[in-house]
Amino acid sequence: EDKQSQSAVSDIVAGWDILFCCNYRCPYCFNAGKWEQLVVSNRHYSHVDWVTFWDKVYHKYGEINIIISGGEPFVYSGFLEIAKEIISMHRIEIVTNLSIEMNDINKIVSEFSPQRFILHPSFHPYCAQLDEFIKKIYNLKQKGWELRPTIVAYPPLLGELINFKKRFSEEGIDIFVQPFIGQYLNKNYPKGYNTPEREFISSLSY
Repeated sequence: EDKQSQSAVSDIVAGWDILFCCNYRCPYCFNAGKWEQLVVSNRHYSHVDWVTFWDKVYHKYGEINIIISGGEPFVYSGFLEIAKEIISMHRIEIVTNLSIEMNDINKIVSEFSPQRFILHPSFHPYCAQLDEFIKKIYNLKQKGWELRPTIVAYPPLLGELINFKKRFSEEGIDIFVQPFIGQYLNKNYPKGYNTPEREFISSLSY
């Protein structure tokens, strides 16, 4: 019997940091300057090990919602294959920089459901190409994924935010501007934003 048909949806939400590794090095990341230390905390388990674990969770709790982050989840070897088996049991949400290749985007479109494989993409101007990122978002939206990418209002990027917002809007994509949390030029943010900056960020977020 299909597991989706026999499961009663639980209100349980599980956070899964699948790895402490990222292919980007954004200066505003919580882990900036610490990736080399964090990587020693990684624990690599096999495809079978992960599927067996989440199967045990399913048989104990039924279907739950799993929020997967890291690091960058898609860096984990065989992640899509693992995810494909997990969504037969659970609904998953993935926090991602969407740096995967276009053939992987096409694989997601052809093999996954936007109701069970939810993506929370973020655009990182220092590491990603805008047009390539937009193309991936557009392809997913065309196949039913409801996406609202985020971008961090890092102080050096404030002058560019309106242009990024406009470019996404031209493609029918809404983007959420997320306040920076951290330190820049001896100021602690988001407290470090002045009033005009706060109003500007707020105006771009809605």
